[in-house]
Amino acid sequence: MFLRPVGLNSLDDVLAEMRKIKKSADKRGMKYASQTKENTLELEAGDLLKGVDINFIENILQNGSVAKEFLGAGASSDSTPFDADVSRVEAGDLNEGFKSAVSNSLAAGYGEILFCVKNRGQFELTEQNKPAKYNPEKLELFSTGGGRHYGVRTGFSATEIDFMIAKDSLLENKRKFNKICYEIAKNGWYIPIVDTSGKIIFTPELYEEYRQTFDALDRFDGNRFEFVAVEESDFYFRQIQEIIKEKQKDEKNIRYLADTINDTVKEILENSGIVFKEYFSTTIVGAELLNIGSTGRGTNLPGDYDFDFTLKLDAGDFNKAAEIAQNLKAKFVLDNELGKDESHSEAGGYYQLKVSGIKEISGKRFARPLNIDIGFAKKSDLMVFGSHDAILEKLNWLEKYSGKDAREQVIANIILGKELLNKGAAYKKVEHGGFGGIGVENWILANNGNIKKAFENFYNATHENGEQISFEKFKEKYKLLDAGINIKKLFHDNYIENLTAASYKKML
Repeated sequence: MFLRPVGLNSLDDVLAEMRKIKKSADKRGMKYASQTKENTLELEAGDLLKGVDINFIENILQNGSVAKEFLGAGASSDSTPFDADVSRVEAGDLNEGFKSAVSNSLAAGYGEILFCVKNRGQFELTEQNKPAKYNPEKLELFSTGGGRHYGVRTGFSATEIDFMIAKDSLLENKRKFNKICYEIAKNGWYIPIVDTSGKIIFTPELYEEYRQTFDALDRFDGNRFEFVAVEESDFYFRQIQEIIKEKQKDEKNIRYLADTINDTVKEILENSGIVFKEYFSTTIVGAELLNIGSTGRGTNLPGDYDFDFTLKLDAGDFNKAAEIAQNLKAKFVLDNELGKDESHSEAGGYYQLKVSGIKEISGKRFARPLNIDIGFAKKSDLMVFGSHDAILEKLNWLEKYSGKDAREQVIANIILGKELLNKGAAYKKVEHGGFGGIGVENWILANNGNIKKAFENFYNATHENGEQISFEKFKEKYKLLDAGINIKKLFHDNYIENLTAASYKKML
């Protein structure tokens, strides 16, 4: 019904067309950046500007800037229905250059970022009371009351955006600006971001840095993961082999412990009248237990049994979070010396079950006590691709395309990295001011799964002309980015932000 009339006969055709358009948009963005004068872009009469609230940037880049009528549950209408409002740059707006064109634009009053869409011949201009020529290859642009105010019929795709203009308030907020850069890189084509004078802030080089974060993630059309194996001549080769053997022995025990926790949670939920959703179930309703910790990815240190979970509850069951946690804890038997309960309620009815030194669950005794951390969350709050998801997908991709041995070796590199940094008191986020566990995992993966390369690249980034640079300067030039969302804080981490000046010295 929808695709064949535009010449697309299969889903493969659709994906091929999408990739072609993305590639064309990427080429255009790179061309703008390479042909600038003094690294600045220009506005011209006829360019279209649209102000945007950055809270909706992910949605817009995925689904286009569409008319309000197409926003599903949030649909509404205004005085010019079925269009996306834009402000056209007039010749007089450019008298004092780029800045005056931005400040004179109607779009300047909406949001912290402006989209610029140049007229490259893709628009068919229509006027009221004049015959309109329908051209299916073009977007309809029309005046909506005179002056600068125009509308694009139904809206336009994100691949039409030629560049974005960031206001000063956005550039001053690193976290917000980081989010925009992430979303552009995630979509897989380069869109320059300039300041209000036209200077390019988000450069092609910066885009490539962000883009590499998505290597091995097919959902984001990520590039191949280029695995670099440890060589026999490397002095730590034997350590890597020993860790692989230890992990293989430990795997069965981890699975047993995880299954015990899973079965106990399932029993408690069902006793409370809550449906437990199994991992492969396609049903919408039901609680889900996500193993978000290193034990779920196999990147835990051998013999280190810290289990981190998130229990996602349907909105109607969320008020039972504290009750479920108490019933769970009743199944635990704690070690007399190591046992500790640090569970607590949080604002909004959220609950964090945090118990350490558990030597028995539901009558099953363990050779070594374990720690369990379960965060209770509403399902609606966690429809995101989490940090743990990204690591697991990368490891799965590695096994699929490079073999199980490659996956095991990368995990061993990660574990060795954790052990070394822990010994040097430069590992844990809170206690040491280090990357933290998942930060180290991202660090090793960002360096082709090779610990030697990770340390070499870190060291090289800390030195210029043979001299060690300051911690502040280092933080500006070295990034350690997370392809997933931190599900507790709901943003992409840059793990270098975890690093303290003291830990920086310890790393060196």
